[in-house]
Amino acid sequence: MPKTHDVNEGTLAALTYAQVEAASGQLTLFKPYDVLVRFMAYTALRAGEVAGPRVRDVDLAAGHVSVRQTAQHIAGEWVFGTPKSRRSSRDVPLLDRRPIADLKAHKMQHPRSGDDDALFWPGRTPGSHRVDYGRVWDLASFRRNYFNPALRRAELPAIRVHDLRHTAASLRLAAGFPPYQVSRWLGHASVVTTDTIYSHLYPTDYAQHIARFEAYAAELQKVGRLTRLFVHLPSA
Repeated sequence: MPKTHDVNEGTLAALTYAQVEAASGQLTLFKPYDVLVRFMAYTALRAGEVAGPRVRDVDLAAGHVSVRQTAQHIAGEWVFGTPKSRRSSRDVPLLDRRPIADLKAHKMQHPRSGDDDALFWPGRTPGSHRVDYGRVWDLASFRRNYFNPALRRAELPAIRVHDLRHTAASLRLAAGFPPYQVSRWLGHASVVTTDTIYSHLYPTDYAQHIARFEAYAAELQKVGRLTRLFVHLPSA
């Protein structure tokens, strides 16, 4: 079952790695949305950051996604802009070889892969489930027509698409990446934000910390013995 945690913005849910793969597997008939589910669950991009990337922003040779453009649906129009803060403009590493391979396959079959300014993810053809590379990816449409049905078919709990962002954060913290690094990948303005939301997921195995402190204490004792020996040496 996904982990949940109550914070000011509500109850957050996080899927396990196996659950991400199960949800993705239910969308293989609607490519590339199967790849998109894993992309969101392993990069922690916000919805506007998922809609905005261009072909140039997904650098698979370097192994990262550059968050430089966002897209928001405002008053019936798509508005493209830059991330909301300096920390939101970032490079997010792709840390799993399988999604990287899937992204390479998607990029190769992208009908506008030679156009660096083309949007990386397609939208949906109105009135059908066909993807349309001439349209912007829309969160509400994706949730209603693809994501929620995939969760039901996989017999997974109903979660928000935004919870894929929390899934990514949870998986990276569980893998042992330091909170300050995860905070930068999330695009949080401060690590305090990351602490507020995810501190319950920080590793609680203190074995390495104990070993480090014991080594430090042993070194202090050694220095202390040498100091006492020096003090008691007879003067020349």
